[in-house]
Amino acid sequence: MKILKLIFLSTLILLSQKAVSQCNTNTSICTPGVAGPFNFIPATTPVSTCLDFWNGTAAPTYAYIILHITTSGPLNLLIDADGSTGYVDVAVFNIPAGQSPCTAIQNTANEIGCNYASASSGCNQFGTAFGCGSSVPAPNVVAGQELMIVVEDWSNAQNNFTLQLGPPPGAQTGPPNPAITPISVSPLCTTSSPVQLVAADMGGTWSGPGTSSTGIFNPATAGVGTHTINYSVGISPCNSSSTTTITVNPAPIAGTASTPTTSLCGTSNVPLTLAGSAGTIQWQSGPTSTGPWTNISGATTANYTVNGIATNTCFKAIVSGCGTPVNSNIICVTINPVATVNANVDQAVCAGGSATLTASGATTYTWSPATGLSATTGASVTATPAATTTYTVT
Repeated sequence: MKILKLIFLSTLILLSQKAVSQCNTNTSICTPGVAGPFNFIPATTPVSTCLDFWNGTAAPTYAYIILHITTSGPLNLLIDADGSTGYVDVAVFNIPAGQSPCTAIQNTANEIGCNYASASSGCNQFGTAFGCGSSVPAPNVVAGQELMIVVEDWSNAQNNFTLQLGPPPGAQTGPPNPAITPISVSPLCTTSSPVQLVAADMGGTWSGPGTSSTGIFNPATAGVGTHTINYSVGISPCNSSSTTTITVNPAPIAGTASTPTTSLCGTSNVPLTLAGSAGTIQWQSGPTSTGPWTNISGATTANYTVNGIATNTCFKAIVSGCGTPVNSNIICVTINPVATVNANVDQAVCAGGSATLTASGATTYTWSPATGLSATTGASVTATPAATTTYTVT
């Protein structure tokens, strides 16, 4: 009895709106006339405040139809089941742009029409274009709108049904719009997070490098390069497809910074090298290993010479490109003072005599020429020259 349906309506509103696992988007119509038959399948959860999920003895069966509106007007619609008795209820949902139909029908705010059948006649009608006794006013829809029709065999008396739209000036349908929306993340790097791809009419199947069937694109899986992504929505003859390309750029690689030596003398030239890097390099210098850091003008290659360093200084390289720049290791250079040396005053000795030569102010000493010297190194050496000789200490 129809009154039994009213008893269970209040219970439906309290049920949790979980994922509708049996929902599918593989059925759509886009040609005039009668479409179908479409089969009913068991349902797992309710999706509408006016469709009963329980008829008193069992869960009703459901079916899902996608409509892509190409001509605006009232949605004159007939659902005609294969049996002449039983309640067939219908809810109409608007699918917001870029949203999956099976997700959109879980939000009752998207419901734009519902016919809670008043007669056990095996049919359901929106508008007055057909002769079904269970009739409600047709909702107005506009071109470009995507709809999902949810049909419920509340009485479990039907196997399938057909769907028919009324003639113009009522709303008409056509193939889906598969246009893919460009992704907003730019540039996209191998280290970027996965992104959800979006098309004008969602619910189709995606394919391509690094792309799941639901349109999740993972740059790390796709890898560096320009990738072709395919999207197909609907089934023949109401199907459409499109493609787009997505470029994934390499993330910068820091590399290892080094110098020929980390201990230099006086005012020195410091050749900086960066091995194993990828991207654009900018060298920076700082007084300590924690900075503050200053860009070295013009340092954009993997090899760079810093001229005239007179104080202890630390260096690092910033490598940029796609995404967040990365830093190389930090290298610090110790600048030692220039050594000074003082030798004795000139000395005079007799032939065959000797003199002691001394120097100070440095760490190591080298004397030359070696002729007549007791040694060539050391702060103090003995000279026994055969003739007047000039000795140099370094």
